[in-house]
Amino acid sequence: ELFEFYDALAEDQGVRLQLQGSGTVDGERLMIRRAISNLLSNAINHTPRGGCVDVRIEQAEGGGVRLAVKNPGEGIAAEHLPRLFDRFYRVDPSRQRSTDGAGLGLAITKSIVAAHNATVHAFSGDGLTRFEIVFPAPAETELPAPTFTLYSAAVRRFLVLLLLSVLPIQISWAAAV
Repeated sequence: ELFEFYDALAEDQGVRLQLQGSGTVDGERLMIRRAISNLLSNAINHTPRGGCVDVRIEQAEGGGVRLAVKNPGEGIAAEHLPRLFDRFYRVDPSRQRSTDGAGLGLAITKSIVAAHNATVHAFSGDGLTRFEIVFPAPAETELPAPTFTLYSAAVRRFLVLLLLSVLPIQISWAAAV
């Protein structure tokens, strides 16, 4: 549904969205959606009319998931890449007073990604910009092995009687004749 929302936004701006792949990650759904939303919004806003934003989801090393958002357009100079995720940082200072946002989107994305033990990186060159989030492998949900403790017969009888006293059932004892 997130992709469908941004597909409509992209269409309004004359940009196509293309999605390939799928994956599953552990985490807070709304927060992860927020991080991906920031990347999609930026990619759409910086793609020239007629361009295509390419979103790929694939298996990463170690069983994790890699999500890449790539768009054509004016590249980002190498000296700006290390600071892109800093709060309020903008590549183009002339945008400081525009309505393009507060310069917090990528900083928020980085914080969300870090909270999920994932990483985010930006790459730019040859007229293409790519942001990648790599999520760790989903946690194994193995239940702990059951443990058994041997008790004496007297302790077992006490535990059974204790259990029966709290259960909403009625037990009647019959004496052997």
